[in-house]
Formats: sequence, structure tokens, C-alpha cells
Amino acid sequence: MRKKRILLLSEGFGAGHTQAAHALSVLLKQNSSNIVTRVMELATFQHPTVSSWILTAYRKTVTSQPRLWGMLYKSYRKKSLSRFTQLALHRLFYSQTKQIIERFRPDLIVCTHPFPNMVVSRLKRAGLHVPLFTVITDYDAHGTWIDSQVDKYLVSTHEVKQRLVQKGVSQERIEVTGIPVHPAFCANTARRKSAPSTGCGRCRRCSLWAAAGDC
Repeated sequence: MRKKRILLLSEGFGAGHTQAAHALSVLLKQNSSNIVTRVMELATFQHPTVSSWILTAYRKTVTSQPRLWGMLYKSYRKKSLSRFTQLALHRLFYSQTKQIIERFRPDLIVCTHPFPNMVVSRLKRAGLHVPLFTVITDYDAHGTWIDSQVDKYLVSTHEVKQRLVQKGVSQERIEVTGIPVHPAFCANTARRKSAPSTGCGRCRRCSLWAAAGDC
């Protein structure tokens, strides 16, 4: 029997996006032996040198010009990236994404960063037939996360769910799961508190949906 393949896509810039992808990968495999996962920072995989420069520039901007970064962040808080910006990003950094997906042949794609989410959504509009789950790793519903091609949003809080609904996403496409936490952290926290669970069950429940094929 062919194992279910889940491709988890992220990027290195931002707060904790790739860590969330790795945590979810571990949780998925812990909950089912019938799953194969692959975590990939999509632009870094395709353009490692250029991505390293961009990551360095991003970190310098955030630390030395926080007000500038805040203005850029807020400018797209209520809207998605324009089709022109999406096309430019796709051609500059993500042109090999279709081939990567065809090579791995995933049954499900999970994005933990808005840029891969945008790229996969664009490919779905062009004919890609793979379910797309988007894990919003922020405590906000920034406009860059939102796309009609996303099959399911997994969000941190009910407040984030409500913000997505206000921006036009149907409630049926949103599940409140919390942010994925690596099981090693959950185990250490549980031992310190002498309790069997620390809220990580919500992350585990998210992985069970995917493992059960609820997509």
C-alpha cells in the first residue's frame, strides 16, 4: 500500500514558520506509520544563494528599521498580494515549484508561510489538483495568507478564525487547532507540570485530520 505523501512548504524569513512545519511533520508521522513527509523552504531550495542574501537583508531591516518593516507589514494587512506581485515572485523565485511537486507527488500540501501558499494557490488556479492546507502561524489573519484556492485553514485562535471570516473565508474552511508544537517540547512541559497534556493535543488533532485523509 502506497504511503500518503505530505509536502510541507515554508520559508526561513519570519517568526517560526519552518519550526512549525517541522513540528507538524513529526506529529503527522507519530500519529500514522502510513505517512511520508517532506519539509522544504521553497525559495531556499530553488535559489540557496539568493535566498541567503534576502534572509540577511530581512533580518537587518527588522532589527535596524523596525518602523519601516512595520509599515510594509501593515500595507498588506487587509489585502492579498496583487496578481502582478504574485507573478513576479513566482517567476523570480518559485519557477521550479511545479516540477518539485510533480517529483514528490504529494497527496496533500501544507503551507506554513504565505509565500509558498501564494505559489501553490497560483498553480492550483492553473490546474494543479492537490489539496492545500494552510497553517497560519501568526495570531493575526494577514491578507497575504488569504486565497480562494486554500482548501482548509488551520489557525491559532478563535479570534483569527473570526478575522478570516470577516475577510470572506467561509467558516467550513477554517479549523482552530493552535500552532503546531514539537512533541519533545510538549513532553518536557508535561513532565514539569506532571500533567498528561499541555494543550498540544490541538496540534495533534490537526495532524490526525490529515492522516485520516480529511482533506
